[in-house]
Amino acid sequence: MPRISRNVQVQNLEVEFDGIRDVQADLEVRIGRLEAKVDALSKVQADLEADIDEIVGMTESLAEVGRKCMKLLSGDWISTPGVKANKPMVGSGNAGPPTKKSKVSAPEEK
Repeated sequence: MPRISRNVQVQNLEVEFDGIRDVQADLEVRIGRLEAKVDALSKVQADLEADIDEIVGMTESLAEVGRKCMKLLSGDWISTPGVKANKPMVGSGNAGPPTKKSKVSAPEEK
């Protein structure tokens, strides 16, 4: 087995070291790009979290409206704190088809 001189060994190590430096520089560039992507994704995540909070709030509001509609349709509706529960709300009589009393007759022609 041939012996490698000390100078050749040093040169080989320098070549390997230069290769390691190149790899290190490449990795540093890649790390910088990844850090920039992480920052961008963090901003997107913050925007999405704000949107999600808004959607959750709207969903909760919609659910509350749905519950109130169900109460209204079931007759269990309290419109104001002074109104007793389970009592039907009495309207002015103008809701629904006109009765004989409420029909408006056309003016007579002369």
